[in-house]
Amino acid sequence: MLTLNCLFVPMLILQMASSSNPKRMKIVVGNPSKGKKRKERIYSHYFLTKDNEDRFQVVMQRKLVAERKVILKPGEVNEFQLELIRCGWERLGSYPNTFSVTLVKEFYANAKVTTLVAPTFLSYVRGKRLPFDTDTINEFLGTQLVDDVECQFSVLDDEGVVLRELIQALCLAGEGFHRGTIQRGSLHSLARFWSAFVHANISPCSHVSNLTEGRATILYTILTGRVMDPGRGGHFYTPVGESNAGP
Repeated sequence: MLTLNCLFVPMLILQMASSSNPKRMKIVVGNPSKGKKRKERIYSHYFLTKDNEDRFQVVMQRKLVAERKVILKPGEVNEFQLELIRCGWERLGSYPNTFSVTLVKEFYANAKVTTLVAPTFLSYVRGKRLPFDTDTINEFLGTQLVDDVECQFSVLDDEGVVLRELIQALCLAGEGFHRGTIQRGSLHSLARFWSAFVHANISPCSHVSNLTEGRATILYTILTGRVMDPGRGGHFYTPVGESNAGP
């Protein structure tokens, strides 16, 4: 099963793609860098290319895995609540009551890069342009970092975390990695809360029993009070048709 992370997607769709009279999208072809004339070719109201339309038929057969809404009783797991507020991630823990599954899957079908070009982090829904780059995600969630604040997760992700320190921050005494992952039962209670949240809302994955090294680094960043930019690194978008079992 492939995971489609859909927290901000349906909300953006509701805000930006509510028009009932969409315009046809214009597809630019040609190579202007080689002096060739640019031409505009219209494909359809809903899909960027024929490949994206074909992809939509595949996506419609896939299960949509929604994020987990964070609802805790007063006083329950205070550390979790306080850290969520400290990070400014309240909106990341919310969820729209209703949304159109068809529109969400249309978003993912048009977001699929069907050529060898680099990802554009741009999709379309009913002919409306919907970017999902880091800046757009953070602006929507209200999680922008001020200019002089560094994303410490990016540094840890690049340079790595001392294994002993990571295990100490996440695991029960005597527990650790087993065959490259940390089993859910090896995590202390607070880490288990955050593990479920990370798997569903930050780095989507349908296999949530074990924690990969990449997601363990996210957890380590959170549990040690470091700064993390949730929109960085493409964690909110798992390309449709690719495996998401790894970090």
